[in-house]
Amino acid sequence: MKQLETLSRLQPLIASFPGIQGALLIGSFARRSPTWNSDLDLSFWVDASFDPQAFISSARDTFAGIFQYGLHSSHRGHLVLYFADRPKADIGLFDTLSGLDRNFLGSEIEDIGAAILWDPRHVLQAHLARIVRDRVPGGIPGYAAEVSRLADKFLYEFEQFSEAHRRSDSYKSYFFYNIALHAAIQIRYLARGGRDFYFLPKNFAACMLTREEDQAFRELRGTLYLPEINAVKRRLIDFFLDGLRESQAVDASRIAEMEHFCEFVRQRDYLWNFRDLADLNPRIRRGRIFRASALTRYQHEPFFPELLAGRRILKVIDLRDDDEVAAYPYEPGRMDPARHIRLPIDPRKQSEHFQAHYHYGSHKEIAYRHFAVECKPQIRQLFEELAEPGESAALIHCHAGKDRTGVLVTLIHLLSGADEETVQMDYLASEMDSDPALLQTFREIVDQAGGIRPYLLSCGIAPATLEAFLAKHLNPSLA
Repeated sequence: MKQLETLSRLQPLIASFPGIQGALLIGSFARRSPTWNSDLDLSFWVDASFDPQAFISSARDTFAGIFQYGLHSSHRGHLVLYFADRPKADIGLFDTLSGLDRNFLGSEIEDIGAAILWDPRHVLQAHLARIVRDRVPGGIPGYAAEVSRLADKFLYEFEQFSEAHRRSDSYKSYFFYNIALHAAIQIRYLARGGRDFYFLPKNFAACMLTREEDQAFRELRGTLYLPEINAVKRRLIDFFLDGLRESQAVDASRIAEMEHFCEFVRQRDYLWNFRDLADLNPRIRRGRIFRASALTRYQHEPFFPELLAGRRILKVIDLRDDDEVAAYPYEPGRMDPARHIRLPIDPRKQSEHFQAHYHYGSHKEIAYRHFAVECKPQIRQLFEELAEPGESAALIHCHAGKDRTGVLVTLIHLLSGADEETVQMDYLASEMDSDPALLQTFREIVDQAGGIRPYLLSCGIAPATLEAFLAKHLNPSLA
């Protein structure tokens, strides 16, 4: 194998290069179980005089003609040599003798002497013999205890993942999802008898799963698209709980507690950007006006009728444009008896006057000016709908529930007499990329009209409509 030739050419370099106090061969070559494409894995015990870049330069000379690239990752403590005609040499760098332990033990090496490449101080043999003597086979001190530890890790990371979803942080959600998934995979691997390298189960899908299970396993892939995350949560919870039950390492009552926690978190974070305006503005009567992202993603859920009926929502005011509604429509009868009221706001539809006087700045700034300048008919209709008599509630949404919904809700807060902190807090509560500077762009148009009341009157809203709105929605105790 060419990897052995690589090793034979590296050994003189290792022995002569300053700062290397010891070197080990680890991985499959140290176990004598390599394949033709196995990487060459080594560990160096180095002192402060070791220069990774100088070592790469020397390796370039040693492997002239086949050397491709040398990469020093200070974050991971690795130095990797890449070649044109053979697998790479991956070298872990450790500044203490004990730093060698984890990778050496994880390699499950039986012949210590064969693993030692360079030991000028003659300390490696005794040190490695001691840690091997104390090693627990498979690296697991207790099977049940390790499964329980991994289950606790899963719960913590799952909650982090779900909360990031609720906060509309797609990357943070994706990051913690993968950590939680890894813990669940480790549990399943242990449950099926895997012990070696369980910290990163090798060929898990190919060797541990049936064909049917492998198909389901593929559906556990994460996503950066927020509307898909609720379905991902369901699959992840089921995979985790099935692995726990299969492990037979956790009693049924404890599994039931974990299941309850997962469902609590899932339900807590299920409705994306959904809240009562009174949650942050006590001047508005509770249970009268709600805001949310589009509800179409929930319309097939068993809880959907209660979501509307339980809050007495009889009007769903939809600000999405025609393309958005065509892509994700409400199916007939899904929201009965609530009415679906369309007030489409599409910042792409700009008049010549708007383009001549307001079309400057970023795309988002232009969109926010468009909301204030060109969407006055929709604003008038919104307040007319909300001012109609009756004790029922209304829900306002666009696609994500942050921009178009955000500015129209801001008008409601301003009319109610809310203070500046409340206005800003509710707008920013949608998180994602909500930017106070964008809201200010919208509010500049309102201020230019003379403030909230003159602006709403300029939208064609009758004074009587504004009074009817306030009488219906203003909290009587704070009016």
